[in-house]
Order: sequence, then structure tokens, then C-alpha cells
Amino acid sequence: MNRSEFLKSYCRFVQGRVSLLERQNGDCVFFAKRKGCEIYEARPEQCKLFPFWPHLLETESNWERES
Repeated sequence: MNRSEFLKSYCRFVQGRVSLLERQNGDCVFFAKRKGCEIYEARPEQCKLFPFWPHLLETESNWERES
């Protein structure tokens, strides 16, 4: 699959950044309940950095809400 197809099928743009799509319950489209991340070895920076995203570190309430 080329980049353009991947972006169209599995991503959205949030505040000028590319973000993986999520299911209605908030789970990543690549997360499987019994297996976990199905693309772990190729996961994007977004996933590698979680939960240390800047907006979650801004306030204690953001951090608590995410946890």
C-alpha cells in the first residue's frame, strides 16, 4: 500500500498533524483486544510517545483524565 492509500484509509488530520483513525470506543484501528497493537514494530511516533504527548503533560488534570 502506498502512502497516499494508507493516509486515506487509516488516518485523519488533527491540527495540521496526521493521526491514526480510532474506533467509536476510542481504540486505534490497529488495536486488537487479544493481540494488542497489530503494527507494533512499525508504529508511528504518535504511538511511541504515548502517554507523553505535550497536551497530556500540560496539566495534572489532563494527565489524570487520560489515565
